[in-house]
Amino acid sequence: MITYFIFVLCSVKTSVPDSDGLMHVLLCRVILGRPELVYFGSQRDQPSSMKFDSGVNDISSPTKYVIWEHHMNTHILPVYIISFRIDSSTGTPSIRLPTSPRMGINGLMGRLTNYLSSSKMSVIKKLQHEYHKNKISRPGFIRNLRAIAGDDVLRAIVKGL
Repeated sequence: MITYFIFVLCSVKTSVPDSDGLMHVLLCRVILGRPELVYFGSQRDQPSSMKFDSGVNDISSPTKYVIWEHHMNTHILPVYIISFRIDSSTGTPSIRLPTSPRMGINGLMGRLTNYLSSSKMSVIKKLQHEYHKNKISRPGFIRNLRAIAGDDVLRAIVKGL
């Protein structure tokens, strides 16, 4: 857990305040796959061969990671946005905890019916059933859900909260 906190602090240091003075850090789950060494300052925008999934600054103890563009939609899952303001008197971050409600899969399914056809909902409900029976993984369920519903619909539902 300490290692992740150090990486978050690096992100905090490079965050830039928005027009309201808030700074934001996006936390993601990432599949690294098979990493290759990428030197600091490298201008590479793709792996040296297709056998590599990501790049790291140090193979044995990485602190910086590169996820190649062709893996962005399959290897990165945004999980949290942390918003904070730096206290000008102390120079330390003042963390604002999120207040938005969480939506479970059942709540999402109820809202999806307002956006999707009955045939698409039927397919999604079958996937949900397979997910609950552990026949498909959560990432597999989400990947299929995104493919059927589309990110624009899912984004509209989240914004509607």
